Amino acid sequence: MKKKIVLAIVFYLYFLILTPLGVFNDWIPLSWQTGFYYVTNIDSGDDAGYYAYLRSGFFDGDFDFINERNYAHAERLNPTGYVFNNWQIGQSILFLPFFLLGHFLAWVLNALGYPCSLDGYSAPYYFSTAVASATYVFIGLLLLMRMLEKIYGENIALIAVLAVWMGSPLVYFTFIRQRMAHSSEFFVIALFLYFWMQRRKSEFRASHAFLGALFGFLCMVRIINVLYLFLYVADQFWLCLSDPRRPREFKPFGVRVAVFAAMSILTLLPQLYSWNQLDGPPFAYIVKSLSVMGKNSQAAGSSGVLWNKVYDLMIGPQWSVLFSTPVLFLGCLGIVAFRFQPRELLPGFAAFFAVFLALLLTAVPSASFGNRWLLPGLGVFAFGFSSLLEKVFRKPWLFKSFLAFTVLCVVAQCLMIAQYQVVIEYNDPKYTYKALGNIPWLIAEHPSSLSLSTNWARLMFLDHAEKWDYNDYLFLAIFPGMQLAAIGLTLIAYARIRRAGEGRPVAFNPRIVLGGAGSVVAVLMVLVGVLAPTKAPQEIAARREFSGLIKRGDLLLSQGKPDEAVRAFDRASQLIPDNWRPAFRKGTALSAKKDWKGAERNFREALALNPDDFGVQAQLGFSLYLLGEFSEAEYHLKSVLRKSPYNLGLYSVLSEVYAKQNKVQEVQKLSVSRYGNGK
Repeated sequence: MKKKIVLAIVFYLYFLILTPLGVFNDWIPLSWQTGFYYVTNIDSGDDAGYYAYLRSGFFDGDFDFINERNYAHAERLNPTGYVFNNWQIGQSILFLPFFLLGHFLAWVLNALGYPCSLDGYSAPYYFSTAVASATYVFIGLLLLMRMLEKIYGENIALIAVLAVWMGSPLVYFTFIRQRMAHSSEFFVIALFLYFWMQRRKSEFRASHAFLGALFGFLCMVRIINVLYLFLYVADQFWLCLSDPRRPREFKPFGVRVAVFAAMSILTLLPQLYSWNQLDGPPFAYIVKSLSVMGKNSQAAGSSGVLWNKVYDLMIGPQWSVLFSTPVLFLGCLGIVAFRFQPRELLPGFAAFFAVFLALLLTAVPSASFGNRWLLPGLGVFAFGFSSLLEKVFRKPWLFKSFLAFTVLCVVAQCLMIAQYQVVIEYNDPKYTYKALGNIPWLIAEHPSSLSLSTNWARLMFLDHAEKWDYNDYLFLAIFPGMQLAAIGLTLIAYARIRRAGEGRPVAFNPRIVLGGAGSVVAVLMVLVGVLAPTKAPQEIAARREFSGLIKRGDLLLSQGKPDEAVRAFDRASQLIPDNWRPAFRKGTALSAKKDWKGAERNFREALALNPDDFGVQAQLGFSLYLLGEFSEAEYHLKSVLRKSPYNLGLYSVLSEVYAKQNKVQEVQKLSVSRYGNGK
């Protein structure tokens, strides 16, 4: 258990130095929030797509995301009348217990009179889902470590688990961009591999039905994990071929695979039903996706394109395996080049890697930190890394060199994260080369650039005269305490489960497996039916008209016709009165007419419907400045810069607001913040 405690300590220390808390109070310098993300600010694309299922389902009682505040696709209308959301519902199911705890915390704070809204958009909800993300990764690391230590020993297992996690982009998605599904995905992959290791040789159909249910849920978290079907099938085929009792008897193989597949499809039904209701028939989308992949495969099939793809994947300048994640490269070598042990697992892993490589060579580059397409393979990479480490472990000098190189890889990963969207733009085509090349220069001349934003450890050492207020306790005590408690409870539960089940493999009762899975699927199907009912033709027509009016208004505004644009936005607002976008667009159109009072009125209306939108509040602040209402303009502009300190254009406006009020000292402080900011 000591090695698990070491893992927990390292994990929590990483939480303290990597998790950006944001500028939640005035005593925090704006320049310290150096990246785009922090714990209460999530990306409006994938992250919000996953989170919308949870928030909208719980508070709105539907999967209708047209009114989601921070969702980039809220204006992308489907033929079904719902807005686009092709992400999966699995993560929302896993996050739900934590979300409920966040709701309870928000309710308590609200009852005590603190400014904490009960709508899924306040800090406790973001804290709870951030804790969920990290906790599921931690559980996945414990499961992976348990598997590895049975084969390679505790020391190798601990080193391998830490190296694969800390030396890959997963650490970024654990603590910085927590609402992506990679944390949940890693946990379910570890769970699937854990039970696959236990039950792969079982002759009981219930065992393979259970594995099928896990696989189906894994695909419900991220559909890309269908890759693990090839691992399971290849492994079962090999077991069939190598069974000395019934050599080359394929009936057991066929029955196991059929049971596995049937349970997988059954488990995946709620996701398919959800896609059908929101986006239309899912099979049309799947066929379209396969068609795109087929075209990419054909393009990659030519020798020139294939070579470029292999080059970019292995040694390219942006996110190549060799330079951005060398630990994973070592894991790959451990499986394919250095006589991987145990040999009985090799057929399944080899089949997985073959399909995985084909995916990597045809995938579109991901617009995020690191090559996200590598993350589904982390569990398999860990086995390869452990096998290789076991071989070098026998020679002390080689082991020490290997360990030193691994530590360098982990440190380099951390320093690359520190530069992401701070020193180097997120989509720089030579990101890894530049980030690695910058390290000596940054350490020698700009060490502040490597300070990892507004993390807990940094803020706690910042002197400020004011007494702690509500936000200070919330961000610096309650949130870290929640994460520490989650890690501690996980360790206690792990120890008790391990003691209770030591030496006894899990037994699967067919009735319990089938009945349990069937009951869960039935409940989820009913929930999807309630939360995403088929829309009436009249509502679909109204939404199409709404969407058309918004697009028409935008076009008229771009053509210099603000009066006509205002009429279009007015009509759109009548169709869906509680949607903030028409009011915001109308305010923008009135600003183009220099009708600042009218613009202010509409921006206030939009802000009342969407209090968290940076753009709305910034436009309101600017309108108030032009109207000479400097005190209120200052409030709104300061609020925006606390949420979005990298928005350099607002610094000039706020400086003017301070100057109009003769706040010379504030102008000087703002100048320091502006030019101290890393973007």
